Amino acid sequence: MKSNVFLIFSFLFFFLACENNEPAFEVSVYTEEVVFTSGEKVIITGRVLSTDDVNISDHGFQISEDENFNSPEILSLGAKTVPGRFVGEYADLNIESDYYCRAYIIEEGSEKTGNILPFSTLNPRIKDFSPKEGSQNNKIIIEGVNLTSDTYVLWNDQTITPSKIIEESFLEIQVPAPENLPFATLKVVSQGQTLEFPDRFEYIIGSWGDGGSIVDTNKNNNHIYFEDLDYFYYGLGINREFNGPSPKIFRLNKTTLIRDEFEHEGFATEGSFFTPNGYFGGGSLSLVKEANTTLLNNSQFFALDGDKTKRLADIPALLYQAIAFAHDNFIYIYGGENQGRERNTNIYRYSIENDFWETMGSSPYSPLNEYPYFTIGNKNYFITESGQLNSHDILSDEWEVHAQYPDIVKKDGIQVVFQGNAYVGLQDITRKVFEYVPTEDRWKKKKSNPTLEPSVTLGTWIDDNQITVMRTNSGNGESRFFWTFDPFFF
Repeated sequence: MKSNVFLIFSFLFFFLACENNEPAFEVSVYTEEVVFTSGEKVIITGRVLSTDDVNISDHGFQISEDENFNSPEILSLGAKTVPGRFVGEYADLNIESDYYCRAYIIEEGSEKTGNILPFSTLNPRIKDFSPKEGSQNNKIIIEGVNLTSDTYVLWNDQTITPSKIIEESFLEIQVPAPENLPFATLKVVSQGQTLEFPDRFEYIIGSWGDGGSIVDTNKNNNHIYFEDLDYFYYGLGINREFNGPSPKIFRLNKTTLIRDEFEHEGFATEGSFFTPNGYFGGGSLSLVKEANTTLLNNSQFFALDGDKTKRLADIPALLYQAIAFAHDNFIYIYGGENQGRERNTNIYRYSIENDFWETMGSSPYSPLNEYPYFTIGNKNYFITESGQLNSHDILSDEWEVHAQYPDIVKKDGIQVVFQGNAYVGLQDITRKVFEYVPTEDRWKKKKSNPTLEPSVTLGTWIDDNQITVMRTNSGNGESRFFWTFDPFFF
């Protein structure tokens, strides 16, 4: 409507000027439009009306919270010699306030003002911040609208002045040092108005320590491992010294790192399943080299029994790289490959009390133990090659899909449950470790060890409120390095 009135007015002005061949009106000023408002800024357009050049010593806009314009704010744009449109921007307003504006000119010492237009400033709002996890000195970008120039951030009530405020929409800050908290609440304050994000920032925490090293001339890898009190047991798998399945199991003192050979009378196998409490079996009696190799699988099943292993009832299926879980008085077996390399989908359960196996239905997919798996509560969790996290509740017999693993899934990493959360990573030669929080169904990145050389993970145990990881410098190396990891230290 304003533009239509202006066009009619301009046409009449032009018509009369042409008819009389002289200016029809004296020089005047028109307040066109409030084209933009934010929390503290307004952009206004005006126009000087004349049929000829003008001699204006000053022009601009007056802005006031009072409709009578008592003591207005003056946005001066200076002298002007030709008629036409002009634009002004003022950026020192109060949020959520009502204002009036009008254009003005000063001609020959006399002030003329245009029509009055009302406008209101907006309230600041916040949208998001990114990233939501990181370390000290990382850059955080906060996104919002109508953020005023005095905006600052409260980081757990610590005041942070943004290094940049971009177009009233983006704040840039640096992550401060943690103050004995693994997370931070973020509040944005603009002109005294406090806005709080529902999400918290989380520090990437964790502490790594050097746990020593040993020499292992057997060069075992792809082996089984479990623990019992002061000792960590590992063995079978592939002996790189003669490139074949190994019959040996070793017992390592967790404190002294002194090891000896442990008595075991089972077959040499690789690709066996195992549980953290010392049940193991299955696997291939020969080295598996090709994907289409017919397997010579093993049915033997054992348990740790004092200073030796004890043979138990044979497994009812011949399986390579199956997965085993221990729950109370039962052992559960999933997945693996049969002798023809078909993937197994049956679930087998062993009764420790009765030394007896039975089939407990089937699984929707067939996992392999070279990919991550763990158990929390009544649920057995599996990560597929594509990173999908699945669980099987052994009480309700229900399967569920959970949060996607946040990295590329590779083989033979750590997969340990500590204080109710799972820690997965160090697969292949990667240094990355992630924490799965089942109560929130999400993954969190943990601090990696920058001094950790590319190597292969050979096993883990938990002792003294920390995780110990055994690694080797290569698949064919003799060195065994031990690293301690406290996931809660920062």
